Amino acid sequence: MAEPTSSHIGGTPPHFLSDDHLGSGTPKRADILLSFITYKDFYDDLETQPEADVRHRFLRARSKRAAYVERLVRGCDRALEDFQSEVENGNIRQKEEDLERSFEIKILNLDKALRWYSQINEDDSKAACAPVVDQYFMEHTVRFYTNKPEKGLRGPNAELRASYGSVGDPVPISISAVRGCESDPVRRLILDKLTEPFYWKVYAPIRDWCKTAMGDETKSPKPKLEGGILQAIGIAVEFSVAAGCFAGSMTLLYNLKSTKARLITAPFMSLVCALPVVFMSRDARQWVMLMAG
Repeated sequence: MAEPTSSHIGGTPPHFLSDDHLGSGTPKRADILLSFITYKDFYDDLETQPEADVRHRFLRARSKRAAYVERLVRGCDRALEDFQSEVENGNIRQKEEDLERSFEIKILNLDKALRWYSQINEDDSKAACAPVVDQYFMEHTVRFYTNKPEKGLRGPNAELRASYGSVGDPVPISISAVRGCESDPVRRLILDKLTEPFYWKVYAPIRDWCKTAMGDETKSPKPKLEGGILQAIGIAVEFSVAAGCFAGSMTLLYNLKSTKARLITAPFMSLVCALPVVFMSRDARQWVMLMAG
């Protein structure tokens, strides 16, 4: 392929490329279309779970692109320096109008290359700092679908599903999420210690028994909670804990008749009220501070 001309500067997607221009092992367009059909249920879930919309960062590919465009920037800058030296030494004999036009062309070329390079740096920084995929959504949404036998060997992007890892594996650093999910101790407690045990030990058996009694032999699917629901449940629990600490402290101080006992107890109660805040999410902390004020 030829080098990108100035018309490419600005990040125009190479939609004109045919599959023949792509490297070996790259899925065909027909493979992508087939994956869209195969993973229709997965893409439908992403409507309400953007935390599970995973994207590859492509940091290695981005570094190659940056190195290539850096070469263009340096080349344009050196061309301008060479032109300046030629003019300074009197080696260029042109009319003043032609000289200014040549100078402007070199400045514009440098400007285009710098703009392209700046846009690349900005995009790459955003990709590197993109939200990490939460383990819960990686397990209960992404891998929940990619590990279904009927889905085949390819993932939603038509690449081999092994790139998403197996159930139980840590989330690869090479992928990010469209929307992050704040991981605080209260939320982890709800997910790991309360949600799934309650679902499998209480809800699922009752639901399966009722469905069996009605002649339906399908088992309960793996539980999935949307990010908004998780956030609402987590904040509700955090508010309850905060309100309980404040109410308990006030009740205890109110029931103490001795002023000396109140003076001794008050500092400890202030610590009791402040300690849970350390383990709360950012949103809950703001409400707790408002409540304390």
